[in-house]
Amino acid sequence: MNISSKVIKFNLRQLPDRTTTCFFSISIKNKIIWPASGDSNSNLEIQIDDLLSYLTEFWKQLFLAQVYPIDIMPSRPADMWREADKRWNNKPDQIVEREESSLLSFAEAHNLASSFNGIFGLQPFWILRSNDEIICDTVDNVYLIPLHEFHAALTEVGDQICDILTNSDAERWNAVSLAWRDREKGNPIDFLRLSIGVNTRIAQELVQDDLLEAPHDFSDAVNDNDELKMAARMVGALSYEQIKAVLLIARSFSHIEYPALHELSLDCQEYIQNYDDRRPHVQGELLASFVREKLSIENHDRINIFRICSELGIEIKAENAQPSTLSGLAIWGKSYGPGAFLNLNSTRIVQSGREIKSDISNLVGARITLAHELCHLLLDGSHGFSVVEVLKNRSPISIEQRAKSFAGEILLPAKRAGDLWIEAGRPTDDQHINHLLDLLCKRFLVTRSVASWKLEHALLSFDVDISSILESLAPKRR
Repeated sequence: MNISSKVIKFNLRQLPDRTTTCFFSISIKNKIIWPASGDSNSNLEIQIDDLLSYLTEFWKQLFLAQVYPIDIMPSRPADMWREADKRWNNKPDQIVEREESSLLSFAEAHNLASSFNGIFGLQPFWILRSNDEIICDTVDNVYLIPLHEFHAALTEVGDQICDILTNSDAERWNAVSLAWRDREKGNPIDFLRLSIGVNTRIAQELVQDDLLEAPHDFSDAVNDNDELKMAARMVGALSYEQIKAVLLIARSFSHIEYPALHELSLDCQEYIQNYDDRRPHVQGELLASFVREKLSIENHDRINIFRICSELGIEIKAENAQPSTLSGLAIWGKSYGPGAFLNLNSTRIVQSGREIKSDISNLVGARITLAHELCHLLLDGSHGFSVVEVLKNRSPISIEQRAKSFAGEILLPAKRAGDLWIEAGRPTDDQHINHLLDLLCKRFLVTRSVASWKLEHALLSFDVDISSILESLAPKRR
């Protein structure tokens, strides 16, 4: 039984005596958003066999691919070329040409407007999956559509086109119709390759080395609830050996059901839905305050983040690992976790050359990294997931910004930083601000970067701007 989408609809209106030509538009909740937003009469005259060919050819990419083919993570698909240009500033021509070719192929699949050859000046309609949603980006606006709704809407319009064509001339359009019906058939390795964003060779090796299982079919691949595949997608830009190392770490965690974490996670997800329209760093701060309240932690207290995570049932591992650019990992799914890994070989956790002589729970970098991973576990733990903190990771920027903000606020609440500033006599000179930063770092066991960031934010509520002072005292605070 076909299910029609109630959110997004791809509209077709046939023209008299022109079988393969229709007026086409896209609407969300009955409002036209493409080819022109807000214009109820906006339609595009298209050849419907072109649209069906596009859907048939790129169906798997649209529903399986979630990452860009080069090392960029724009905040939205429409910013892809801008981010690529930044990356290419100091790259050799050979690399630029190769990556530009990859992005052109990506755009052909993920920009629906590219399917209408010969129609110039069309506004883009970018389509990119992100977890259980489809990002639809018209440049003017970004829409997040539930995955199942988008799948239903595209299926409906494809079936509609197929019916129009075959009813007009079944023999002529038989091959096109069969291709549409078989659009979800494919090779398991190809499903895996698209799902985690690696080349065929790496996908094959991951399966051959028993690190990952290839999806059984398209439906299995679309479900995307395998925490190991998610970890692989996060680090897919790395070498095979580095991907393998990360997966072995992820697989080292046992699976434990712990009600306390599950209940807190559900509460956090319900809470943060009230602030969907807020910026990521604001969401992170709000969530940290909410968690402190739920766990009855006073703002003046220095928290023991290791004890909190352990009491919630999170398995914590702290070991030396490669690559050294890996600082942490969070995992929670049907087979592994909930767990958090801290890489003692990472300079983000342990300063280069420094020997660990005390309990790791007192290491500033370890505390911040674990708090960061806790945010991921709380907000993404309702289904299988993995997040890997590593150079070149593919985690959405907004999610990382939120987790970073959460970590800073739960370790050092901005209000407490402001209170201590008042107790210190409301200083605004370099010497006393520097002394206050040292106090905050020592009392709350945070980095100078976190202390300065929280202090700066706290003082804005008093209409005091110390950013120019912090530029010299903590230049890497952002």
